[in-house]
Amino acid sequence: MCIIMEILFFHAFSQEKSDLSGWFTADMVISPGKWDFTGSLELRTKGNIRKIDLLSAAIYGRYRFFPLLKPSIGYESFVCNTKEGASLEHRLLLQNESTIQVRFFKFENRLSLLNDFKSFDHPNWGIRDRVRIRYKMKKFEPHASVELYYNLKDKEICSYKNRYMVGTTCYINHKNSLNLYYMNEYYLKKTFVNHILGIYYCFYVM
Repeated sequence: MCIIMEILFFHAFSQEKSDLSGWFTADMVISPGKWDFTGSLELRTKGNIRKIDLLSAAIYGRYRFFPLLKPSIGYESFVCNTKEGASLEHRLLLQNESTIQVRFFKFENRLSLLNDFKSFDHPNWGIRDRVRIRYKMKKFEPHASVELYYNLKDKEICSYKNRYMVGTTCYINHKNSLNLYYMNEYYLKKTFVNHILGIYYCFYVM
């Protein structure tokens, strides 16, 4: 993981321009039986963490059939800070998560079908595919992931929406976890990269 971080930092800081963002997320998960219901709030900043980029609220529902089949549906709403002022955007998503564990390693895939839109008559469909590797320890889980975005309208992978992440999850107790991570976007572009420092807190209601 240290080697991965060094490669990411070396390439990212060699770009001509860059920005530092902060993503702060808090989730509450209710899990009756095989269902998971999640409510999420998120704040994203930009301009070296000095300006608000967006505020979002989301709800998700997931059913765990077995480790390779965990389909879910969700709705997200964003208030974005743009050059023209505040803008309200929406997202509908269908996704499946699958997990394979081999000894201390956990391999995860999340495949999502997304519709990002400002109004229902102007849909923007895309596919996000994230592959993540975790190393399972007693209280900590270091992880690394790659997430690609494919725009169905333009029929191409959008490099500016691809994400590369390293971090670790700390399980405080059976109801609380904290994930600290570094991620960047625009990684493959030669002129710009977005560095992201993230904090993700999750509260589990059993």
